[in-house]
Amino acid sequence: VTMPFDTIKTYCQVSKTGVSPMMGAKDIYKLKGVGGFYFGLPAVLVQVAGKGAIRWSAYEHLKHGLQAAGMPKASIDFVAGLGAGFTEAFLWTTPTERLKVLRQNDIRSGLNRYSRLLRVGFP
Repeated sequence: VTMPFDTIKTYCQVSKTGVSPMMGAKDIYKLKGVGGFYFGLPAVLVQVAGKGAIRWSAYEHLKHGLQAAGMPKASIDFVAGLGAGFTEAFLWTTPTERLKVLRQNDIRSGLNRYSRLLRVGFP
């Protein structure tokens, strides 16, 4: 439901001419049709699928390490949660968000440089 709005937002943000959201939506539709509003969707799906697994794994690993180190019980959940969030953002969210923005930026260029996730890292 929110993907079209995110695509319009990104389109307006990367525009060098300061396009309004309404004009951005018109441009996207004119250039790519309805499917243009979903450019970057595969990266979002990959992002959502992996976020939970990385966060949970990192949290459990950090929690056990902190317990073994003798950290006070009241602080363990906070520190483990903070570390898990950082790990998820660094290893997963930031790279997949970058892929999504690169794909959405292809709307204007007319190119399909980032049409497949595997090709993104290996042009």
